[in-house]
Amino acid sequence: MAVTPRDLWYALGLAALFVAVLFLLSAVYVLVWEPLRQRRKVAKRLEESSDAYMRRVQLIKARQEDQTSPGLNLMRLMLGKDRLLRLQRQMLQADVYRSPAEFLGLVALLFFSGLLLGAVFLKSLLFGLLLGLFLAFLPVFWLRQKRKHKATKVEAQLPDAMEILARSLRAGHTLPSAVELLGQEMDHPLGTEFRIAYEEQRFGLSMTEALENILERVDIRDLKYFVTAVLIQTDTGGNLAEIVEKIAHLIRARLNFKLKIRSLTAEGRLSAIVLSVLPIFVFLGMTLIKYEYEMALFFEPVGRVMLLLALILLITGSWIMHRLIQAVEV
Repeated sequence: MAVTPRDLWYALGLAALFVAVLFLLSAVYVLVWEPLRQRRKVAKRLEESSDAYMRRVQLIKARQEDQTSPGLNLMRLMLGKDRLLRLQRQMLQADVYRSPAEFLGLVALLFFSGLLLGAVFLKSLLFGLLLGLFLAFLPVFWLRQKRKHKATKVEAQLPDAMEILARSLRAGHTLPSAVELLGQEMDHPLGTEFRIAYEEQRFGLSMTEALENILERVDIRDLKYFVTAVLIQTDTGGNLAEIVEKIAHLIRARLNFKLKIRSLTAEGRLSAIVLSVLPIFVFLGMTLIKYEYEMALFFEPVGRVMLLLALILLITGSWIMHRLIQAVEV
């Protein structure tokens, strides 16, 4: 079949239309979508920082107002003052802006709900107790994961933060103004923490006390090195910018080494996940294939003992593998 000039012009027209549409989409992305995305990113960053600051202020205010509340006095009597303060510190480190009474109330509610479900539907107080303990552990696990997530983000931000702080000090800024600049330049959560420290310093606390308060809200070993260096420099004098630069270099080297260790332990973590999850999937699969066979584990006395023993062994094995991998990574 011969190609006519009309076909060639038609093909060129389609190609030109495709190129024009491509250029139009590229222009829309560069001129409209990308600036809008950057503005949304900046607005989200400012909103997160402002929201976090306001929630902390509200939490501190509520904590001061509830010093004589009956619920707080009851919890202090049951848990002890030190444990109550430790729980409050852990909630702040996880960015959970609630009172300990609300958190412990949720734990108690989940425990009694699991106990009631097990006793009513499974006709077993033992399984109800196990289900209640499992449900009560979920908020504790969630709180621990949020603490870990925040600590990981802060740890990744620390080297850049220390370098910004060192450059600010070398440029002639005082420590409070350098902390203010750091709070403005860094993303959440580390930027929010330094901005709160600067605001605390403005309202009467010393800079060292404000930095020490960060350690109450962020459980990071490397951050303790920086605060300790500031305390020593305040008492004895010295070149704080040079000290901060060395701390930044030390933290970056340690993070690189930690990443290498995580790459070496990746196989162990994957094996631990597979060995922990595989029995559960096998049990669910067998339940779908042979329902009556698996239900004997729930309704027969020997089956309940076997199921309880398997659950204990599974949890114990998963905990041991987790501790071994964690010991290697630390």
